[in-house]
Order: sequence, then structure tokens, then C-alpha cells
Amino acid sequence: MTPVVYSICGDPGGAAAVAPVLSHLSTDVAVRVHSFGYRQAITQLPARQVAVTPVSEALDVAACTGMLADSSANLLLTGTSMNGVDLEKKFIAAARELGLPSIAVLDFWSNYRSRFSESAGELDCLPDRIAIMDEQARSEMVADGFPADRLVITGQPAFDRLAAFRESTTDESRRAARRAAGVSDDETLVVFVSQPIAEICALRPELTELLGFDECTVLAELVAALERLSVSHGGSIHLLIRPHPRETTGKFGNFRGAGVKVTVSTDGELPALMDSADLVVGMNSVALVEACYLGVPALSYQPGLRQPDSLPTNRAGLSRAVFAADELPAALAELLFDEAHRAAHCARLQSFRPDGGAAARVAQAVKDLFAQSSQPTHHAH
Repeated sequence: MTPVVYSICGDPGGAAAVAPVLSHLSTDVAVRVHSFGYRQAITQLPARQVAVTPVSEALDVAACTGMLADSSANLLLTGTSMNGVDLEKKFIAAARELGLPSIAVLDFWSNYRSRFSESAGELDCLPDRIAIMDEQARSEMVADGFPADRLVITGQPAFDRLAAFRESTTDESRRAARRAAGVSDDETLVVFVSQPIAEICALRPELTELLGFDECTVLAELVAALERLSVSHGGSIHLLIRPHPRETTGKFGNFRGAGVKVTVSTDGELPALMDSADLVVGMNSVALVEACYLGVPALSYQPGLRQPDSLPTNRAGLSRAVFAADELPAALAELLFDEAHRAAHCARLQSFRPDGGAAARVAQAVKDLFAQSSQPTHHAH
């Protein structure tokens, strides 16, 4: 009998990480996939060629248990979310009740415990396996109390597509992406990748104190710094704001720059847009890691951060980390207008490339879990 994988995702990051795994499993005739989604996953998965069935956000654990029981599922595969609904956790709890093996795919280096905790501080929604990005995530999670035997280092599947993308881009494809975004050849293009930090802090107020910033304060300071640069360095600067999938374009209507052209756009593929940029700026977005993989200079601006920096490319010196407002103009000037500094920075990015095999490794972890769960010793939770 063909094994059935039941999948659930909500947040955009989780959907982006799980989609390549579902595609990989779907091409394997030995596995059938049923993909379910809520919130942004309903649009994010089809955009990555994965068919999805929407489910109600109001499901409780009992309803999730019923759905899994009725589905003939042999294994649960989830993303992780931090959206206040967090159906992934409910399905993991349901799978445990049914003795069904489960695996979650992690997409970022932060908020580990809250992704797998229904009640405060308790890791009460742990799947049998968590596919994680790298050794940094593993050591941080073990220090955070996660059992090491449930963690499998696979890489981040959302990065797989960047390997082929980086090989295929040309100067002409970059010019085409700029034209499509309304950016002229003589403009310096800065892409700001936003995040719904204010919204996340509203759900988890304790984060407000730890972060010390949100997308609006950061963007206002970025516009001000670019205005100063447009005067001191001349030339035309175009700031393109790319909203997060959880944000609306209208949110950014008040941002205007004197001497800086400010536009807001959700058009086109983000990798193509970042690849055409002179600089990508964000806070701790996974898009900054993707920019580094594309060989594009990236700046992480987190003013007043009061917790350890979660962005791995900052720690590795691949993205430029700035934590104070008075340091922002000089960092922008070096990355945009200091040719020697910029060339040295780009040279460091040359060897930073995804291997393109993360989805296959997660799929293998799924198959390994299938094999173990078919042993008679399974279900001893």
C-alpha cells in the first residue's frame, strides 16, 4: 500500500521551506501527498507549484485528530508558524494521539521554543523529527532544551532554487528585472525586505522589549539615511519597499523621501528583484540570507537589539550588521559607493552558495521515519 503524507502549513516561511519537499515527495511514486494550508500558505504553495486544500483556522486538536484519522495518513509533515493560529502545533498533538509519526521543517534561526510550545515554555508540541538548517540551529536548540535525537540537519529547502537561479542570471536579466520594477539604469537601487514585526510583537509582547525596533522605525531611519547619502554622493537613489507576504502595500503609503524615490511593490519574483539590486536592506529577514546566496550585498539593520542576533550571515560576516542609527549612513555609503569596500564584500560572497540538496535530505528523513514507524516498537511515546 502506498504511504500517505499529510502536510499542513500556514506562515509564508514555513510554506516556502515545505513546498520543495512536497514537490520532491510527489515525484516519488512510492509516496502520496495531501497538502493542506491556511493563511498565506494558501497562496504561497500554489505559487511554488504545490496544490493545496484550505482548512479552517478554527480547528482544535480534536478536529485535527479526526481529520488525520479520516485521511488514511501514514505520516504528518508540517512547517512552523508564529501567527497566533499555529495549526501545525495542533496537528502535531493530534498525530501524537494517533501514534502517527511526524516531522516539522524549520525555516529560520529564532523563536525555537515558541514554535513547538502550546503552553508557556513547555515543549508540548514536539514532532518525532525536526528538519533543521545547520549546526548553528542544532547547538542553539539543544541549549534551548530540545532533545538532540529529534533534530536532523538537512539544510533549508527554500534555498534550493537559489543555486540554479544564481547560475542562470545575466546582466541582461538584471536590467530586465529593474525595468519591470520601474527602476532606470542610472538609479542606485536599494531593496528593503520588510517583515511584520509590529504584528508579531502584538501577538508576543515580550518580543517588543527584546527587539527594540519594528519595520516602521527601521524604514523611517533608512529613508533619512539615504536622503543624506543622495546629497553627499549625488546620483539618484531608488528605494523599493518589498512588503512581507503578511503585509499590505498600503501600510507603506506614508513613506516619502526628499531626493530619494520611494516605491512599494509586490510584483515579480523576489530573487530576481534582489539580484538586480545594488543593496538589499532588512532586519533579520530570511531574504537577507537569500541575498547573500545570490552574491548581492545585504545590510541587516536592527537598532537597539537587546537579544542575540539570529541572522547567521551577520555572524559569518557575509551580511553587514548595524545595530545603531548613527552607524547606518556610513555602512550604507561603504556598501553602495565605496568601490573597494563593495568589491571586497562581494568577493566574500562568491563562495557562499547553497548546494541545492536540502529538499532531498528532508525527503530522505521522511522515508527514514516511515521505515522506523513500521517497526513494531513504534508508538511508545
